[in-house]
Amino acid sequence: MTTNFEIPALATTVTVVAGCLTSPAFSQIGFEDKQCIFAAAQKLPAIPGLQIIESRAVRTPQKGKREGFEFKIEIDVKAAGQPATFAFVCSTDGAKGIFVISLGMSR
Repeated sequence: MTTNFEIPALATTVTVVAGCLTSPAFSQIGFEDKQCIFAAAQKLPAIPGLQIIESRAVRTPQKGKREGFEFKIEIDVKAAGQPATFAFVCSTDGAKGIFVISLGMSR
């Protein structure tokens, strides 16, 4: 079962595999992880028919004594019949919000 979501910033339809969002593993991750995954998904390339297959968030050690958190996000996709993984770094400094930086295609 798939669900279509339109991401206005990309002006394209992204098909999300519903199993990814309803799996027990996804429901057990923290709120910050989910925020980072959704923020990173908005930065995926605007490819018509792009499907998100799976996503992962791994907390990384903080540098310095900043408040907040930092994650490495990986999102597995399928586009034009080809699998790919895009990597992102997601961080925040307390109440300033979430910042996502694309590292590009990693696999």
